Amino acid sequence: MAWIRSIRFAHGPSRCRLGTADWLRPAWRAICLAVAVAICAPAAATVVLPEFPSDQDYADCPGGRAWSDAAAARAQRAQARREARAEPRDPELRTALLQWSGGASATELMSQASMADYNQSLRKAFGHPDTDEVRAERAQAQAKAMQMREFLRRDPLPGLAEVGEDGLEVLWYGITAVRDDAAFQREAGERFLRAELASPGAPAYYLHGVAERIDRALIDDGQPQRYGTAHEYRDGKRVVRTPSDDEAAMEARRARLGLMPAALETCLRQRLDNPYGWLPDL
Repeated sequence: MAWIRSIRFAHGPSRCRLGTADWLRPAWRAICLAVAVAICAPAAATVVLPEFPSDQDYADCPGGRAWSDAAAARAQRAQARREARAEPRDPELRTALLQWSGGASATELMSQASMADYNQSLRKAFGHPDTDEVRAERAQAQAKAMQMREFLRRDPLPGLAEVGEDGLEVLWYGITAVRDDAAFQREAGERFLRAELASPGAPAYYLHGVAERIDRALIDDGQPQRYGTAHEYRDGKRVVRTPSDDEAAMEARRARLGLMPAALETCLRQRLDNPYGWLPDL
């Protein structure tokens, strides 16, 4: 299980900007998945539940009001892309990905992986020997991990046009689930983001989540981040963004992916005193 260092809850209903308008309803799926990522992701070092900036938070950050006001337009464009999308161009690969997941969503897969880790930690803690069933489950998990690596080694990596929304979700989960090979996770993540540029339409939280893992791998390797997703407390007091390779290039990368400007994300995190948690419309 991930070590839970801190959990932050939203400061009451006044901070939540979600409503029941048609264009906002898909956001609830993003919220549920973001919560599951925070709680269940095996690699997470810190668990922070979603916290929502208020209208005043957006207004007080550079470019925040314009970004907030354009939320409906972004959602409508995403809906139009979904409605205009043709059948996946690689139905065989899509079928293989769905067979790999067993029809489970990314949220369910994360929960299963987290529970498997928990059960393993209990067996170790109490000195319970592995049974034939446990060994068979472990072997099956290892085989599935190797199969996912083969999917993720494809270059170019298939995108939305090739495998559809459900196939893309499996690939996204596969990248987030890599635990023991940061270099491979980074390479696969970059391929995933290139696929988005070639075939746009992935949810923003997919893109930001992959960018986070790329940045974390770079930082852990002693290099500057590329997408500006990593933040930390400076002197235990103020939220700051960790150094990037090139600020202008970093903002351009985010813009091409449709992510909010890094300067706006940093400002919102400073106002919420929250360097780690998920923010809406990233």
